[in-house]
Amino acid sequence: MPRDKQHLILNTENIAPSLFKGTGRGKQVIPNIGDRPSHSRHLSEEIQQIKVRHPEGAVYTIKFNGNVETGLFFENLEQPGSGMELLSIKEKDGKVVSANVSVESQKAFNKLQKALLKYAQSVPGSKTLSYIGSIGAITDDIKIVDLFMDDVRLLPEDNDEHWWELWLDKKQANVIENFVQSANDNGIIFNSKYIDFPDRYVFLCKVSTIGLNNFLNNCNVIITEIHLAKTINFPITDLSQKGQDEIEIELKNKTVYPNNDANIRITILDNGLIVRHDLLDPLIVRNIKAVDAFADNPTNDHTTSMGSLVAFGDIAQAIALPSITIPYKMESVQIFDLYNQIQDRELWGAITELSVQKTNSNPDIVNAYVMAASADNLSEEFGKPTSWSAKIDDIIFKHNKLFAISVGNINRIIRADEYDEYQKDLCVEDPAQSWNALSIGAYTNLADQNLCVANGSVPYAQAGDLSPYSRTSVRFGKQWPIKPEVVFEGGNRIIAPDARVYNGDMFELVTCSSTINNPSFCGFSMTSAATGMAGQFIGNLIAKHPTYWPETIRGLIVNSADWTDIMLAKRLPEPHTKEQLTNLIRMCGYGVPDLEKAIYSANNALTLIAEKEFQVYDYKRDENGVIPRLIRTQEFKNDKVCQILMIPMPWPAELFQSDELRDRKIKVKITLSYFVDPNPSSRGYGRKFSYQSHNLRFDLQMPTETEAEFMNRINANIEEESDERDDAARRPRDDRWTFGKRSPMRTAGSIHQDVLTTNGSELANMKNIAIYSVGGWWRDSKKIRPENTKTRFSLIVSIDAGDIDVDIYTPIENIIQIQNRNVVEVPI
Repeated sequence: MPRDKQHLILNTENIAPSLFKGTGRGKQVIPNIGDRPSHSRHLSEEIQQIKVRHPEGAVYTIKFNGNVETGLFFENLEQPGSGMELLSIKEKDGKVVSANVSVESQKAFNKLQKALLKYAQSVPGSKTLSYIGSIGAITDDIKIVDLFMDDVRLLPEDNDEHWWELWLDKKQANVIENFVQSANDNGIIFNSKYIDFPDRYVFLCKVSTIGLNNFLNNCNVIITEIHLAKTINFPITDLSQKGQDEIEIELKNKTVYPNNDANIRITILDNGLIVRHDLLDPLIVRNIKAVDAFADNPTNDHTTSMGSLVAFGDIAQAIALPSITIPYKMESVQIFDLYNQIQDRELWGAITELSVQKTNSNPDIVNAYVMAASADNLSEEFGKPTSWSAKIDDIIFKHNKLFAISVGNINRIIRADEYDEYQKDLCVEDPAQSWNALSIGAYTNLADQNLCVANGSVPYAQAGDLSPYSRTSVRFGKQWPIKPEVVFEGGNRIIAPDARVYNGDMFELVTCSSTINNPSFCGFSMTSAATGMAGQFIGNLIAKHPTYWPETIRGLIVNSADWTDIMLAKRLPEPHTKEQLTNLIRMCGYGVPDLEKAIYSANNALTLIAEKEFQVYDYKRDENGVIPRLIRTQEFKNDKVCQILMIPMPWPAELFQSDELRDRKIKVKITLSYFVDPNPSSRGYGRKFSYQSHNLRFDLQMPTETEAEFMNRINANIEEESDERDDAARRPRDDRWTFGKRSPMRTAGSIHQDVLTTNGSELANMKNIAIYSVGGWWRDSKKIRPENTKTRFSLIVSIDAGDIDVDIYTPIENIIQIQNRNVVEVPI
């Protein structure tokens, strides 16, 4: 059936949340380690040695080394009123080997000594202060290697000056002024622009390794962690000489450009300006620089090609269209200086923030950002946040903007028989691990063997498969987001007669050239091209739904995506393993988006959308609804609990239980999209020190469950995940879901998706979808009151009954219209 109907909007105005109610089963007990009295004496002696080297009342950093066998149970080192703050941790082989902690010496050590005494007197095998047993040693001898959070193999051993990221503890008084003073006193070169995170400031400094070691001893602020500063990866393109003036004239004559007052704008963050090519000039609002001091790069091929794809897509495809309508405009922001990289290192997160500030001043403009710049991959992050990716998350959360970012490219020459494994090993480049951004990978349909048969070469990827340029997140830890989320056309490579894989301009997209004279067009490929294609998709989708939240636009893109037949055949045989499914989604994301599906519904395949602001945590209350802690102390503490929203689904039972649908296979795709408030620091990213402010989850009431039983199950899910227990892992898998209710592939990141394959009879009784919160740093922070934990989410539910001449759209639309007429405004 044709897709020509508007998506259906659920009214969630009067849906109130319910509080989580725990079962009181508690957390797993940590085993005790070692001879408690002797271990306590050993640690106490080390504390005494540290105390004599520092004046009373001083604040400084000490290091806790972990037990070799068990690792360090670091979360217990920071307790309310302990005088200790966890700064950063070091991990190896899945264990925490050390933790850096700032101490107010007198207060902290008095508390520690009391804990050690109590631990020594406790019964072996008891859980009393069992974290003490995981401490191997305590020292105040802090060096760069202790705070260096990149791969230690990248730590420079020469005497040259290098650019470093220094992360500062924000809790200190006058930390910026004191740092600047210390840097000036020690002759340290630093960039005055810095990044501001909830608990940290990040500065760039230029100094040798020896000089930085000395600075650690002389700096009068607490440095929590150190990273090497990132260098931008300059995209490599083989620009062809394709195109003719006649094609340019034909394209312009059949293109309908937007009016001057068009309020939808795609902003390209790149290394230069969009050249005012005749085809692009009517679309360009402005070209600006993030930093005025940047050198001009007015004839930039890369930025112009990006702009061309945002406007027209692949020119080779556009010329076959009878007409072209572009409903949005575009602009570019130069975010780095091609000619001054070495002399003037920048914090790319700060530059990105400046770019958004310069382009986000008009509230009437609906804009989205596309960026194909990425940092070098010398230090693979394996999904771990950086200052750049975290700042992008911060920008998106604070400004509610949509970002599309390329995952980076594979440019090396590799043997064809090694390429697939190599592609799994090469991680997504910084900052595409951003939780809130839509990260773009590449696939390709450019696979015509006739184009390269003359020289004995063949295309590497089959039509519809992952592009050989695209990086993946196969090596990410399971706690990190699925990246890329989606893939767009990015071109192909060729297998030469020597069995090596090379670039080939015959498998590139065609874009407008930045050359003022001939040729008018050139070739362009890789994930930069895919990101440009994503910009075109986003512009057209926003133009159709300009009032939808950015969370919804991102969700619709992901919800519309599907894996191609070749992606499935190559990576997901039947039967398949969990590892094969994980590899598929971490290589290809959720697949290739479909613009028609993202924009329209059909009679037999409809999309429901619910947008809602949601307070994710509330005060803990007793059975009478009283807040005990607040009443007792007259102040806010840290008793916050998760909340649950139950959203009723407008299923007409008689429709799905009809003869046509009762036994028919129906696919229900659920996508939950929201933005998180980041809190980056190398403190383990566990429950207490999580990166994300909150996690949301969804679940669907099963056909045999009552609403009360469903609510009980959601409460159990919250308790298991909050306590990091593995109860759910032992439950039988529900094969109706593609991933499963607690699979990391459903719960990772800040956009979640799963597909339920059911029948009409079952679907008729699946009455509710629950949206609920689990842990995050908002819940554990003493600074954040529950009423300040509000966020927004977009829930997208697609129902596809397959190729059948049955109208499921109209009955559901009628129910929604009746519900909307019956909405009664609740008095405040």
